Amino acid sequence: GGNAATSVTVQSKTGITAVTPPGPVGTANVVVKNLDVEQASESQTFTYKDATPPTVTSTNPADGSSPDYTNAVDTGVAIGATFSEPIQQGSVTATCAMETLPDALTTASGDIPGVVNYDSNTNISFTPSVPLKAARRYTVSISGAKDMEGNQMSGTRTFSFQMKTPKRIVGWYIGEEGETWESIADRPDTYDDKG
Repeated sequence: GGNAATSVTVQSKTGITAVTPPGPVGTANVVVKNLDVEQASESQTFTYKDATPPTVTSTNPADGSSPDYTNAVDTGVAIGATFSEPIQQGSVTATCAMETLPDALTTASGDIPGVVNYDSNTNISFTPSVPLKAARRYTVSISGAKDMEGNQMSGTRTFSFQMKTPKRIVGWYIGEEGETWESIADRPDTYDDKG
């Protein structure tokens, strides 16, 4: 009922070599039969190891998207990635590069500093240490992730997103006593476009 080995070579009266087909990760019994259908077996003496490197299965924000701010004061967006299998903490390198778009009032580019967080064994997030500006495109690069067997992801996964501009309030309004207002941002670091 197991996986039959291929390319079996008799090395001596007491030794053989064989190539095993792929199997599920874990230990397996080894059973050897000769031409006379005599057999010998050893329990749990062969181990199938994971040889598949992890891959990024999804990103947040999605590649090519233009996410809205959660509200006018909290101008950040969640940046993260999900992997195909559990990864080792400390193995991921993530960077975020900023590019100025044509409608920006000022020109700025370069890497955005931040911290990689391990939210679960298959999810990481990147927390920028500076506010993200409107009229900018951000490109996130993820590399180096290793699974629990030490298999490292191949190459670098990149994805980009563009920040929208929060809603502005034009003019003045005097509220009534007890009236509830939404928080409104008045931050040049956020409103850095010509809109």
